[in-house]
This record gives sequence, C-alpha cells and structure tokens, in this order.
Amino acid sequence: MEESTERRLFHRVPFDHSATLTQNGTSYPCQLKDISLKGALVSFPSETEFEAESEASLTFFLGHDRHKINMASKIVHQEEGSVGLYCVHIDVESISLLRRTIELNTGDSTLLNRELATLIEQHSQQA
Repeated sequence: MEESTERRLFHRVPFDHSATLTQNGTSYPCQLKDISLKGALVSFPSETEFEAESEASLTFFLGHDRHKINMASKIVHQEEGSVGLYCVHIDVESISLLRRTIELNTGDSTLLNRELATLIEQHSQQA
C-alpha cells in the first residue's frame, strides 16, 4: 500500500544508469530503470533474490563519477529481475543532486518543487 501512495505523490522519471545495490555487506551491480525523490526501480542481469521489506542501500554516480547519490532504501517488491525500492533516508547532498537530475529529465521544476515540499512535510510528520 505504501508503494502505491508513493507512486501517486512522486513522479518517476525513466533513468537508465548503472548503480550498485548493497545489502548485508554484499554489493550487487544493477541498472536504474526509473527514479523519484522517494524511490527507484532497478534491474539485475541475473536472478538475484532479495527479501521483501529488507533494508538496502542504492548508490550511483553522476558527472563522470564526481557526484555520488546514496539512498538508504527498503525493498518493496521484486519481480522478473526488477526490484522496487522505497527511500527511507537520503542525505542533503544526495537529495540536492537527485532533485537536479529529476528536474533536468522532466523539465518541470514546478512539479518537482511540489514533490519536494510533500517530502519535507512527510518527514516533518514522522519526526
């Protein structure tokens, strides 16, 4: 249920980019398929099984490996080589880079600002 709410509140943009998903100290190379301020969809070249609702960290680099985005996540679903991630925590530098990346890919800063305000409001309510 939480994932469907996230889909309505946060616009996902297609984003084909290499990444790494780390879980329990093991790193798995993967491919980003889409991304939002509150999650991502990644694919794996092989049949890798992850436990639903388990914690993982998604990491990828932008700008010739100069800018690192790291997202602490929860695995919300897995099917046919794809894993859906829900963002549990992201640092300020990573969210700033992610925001700019999404803005460049959507071309709609108004939508993104509204989503960022929603994200901040949700975080304030949880604190």
